[in-house]
Amino acid sequence: MTKPILFLESGGDGIMVSLHAERVWKRRVRTKGAVLVTIDRLLLAAAQRGHDLGGIEVALGQGTFSETRAVVAIGNALAYAFRVPLRHGSLTGRVNAGPGTPFITAIYKSEPRITL
Repeated sequence: MTKPILFLESGGDGIMVSLHAERVWKRRVRTKGAVLVTIDRLLLAAAQRGHDLGGIEVALGQGTFSETRAVVAIGNALAYAFRVPLRHGSLTGRVNAGPGTPFITAIYKSEPRITL
């Protein structure tokens, strides 16, 4: 039996959270604050715990700057906390993992426009 994989994807219309275990659970989250609650609910539905994961995969689509930051930060934090491998997906080449580092960083197409 293979270990479940948690997928996080930024897509422009929210963050897609998927858990691939014996079956696949998917939820689109429109608010970044609900991502962790959604992950917790998917793990409960699959009768799994974070430490049971075989890894976390982050894929960056055409998501907004905030979605991209959230997906990368959440992926890094959960991989560190659960001590599971972190991989970047193949949607785009916009994710970098430095050699020998377990963390990923996003490459943005432009500087953020932060207004006050």
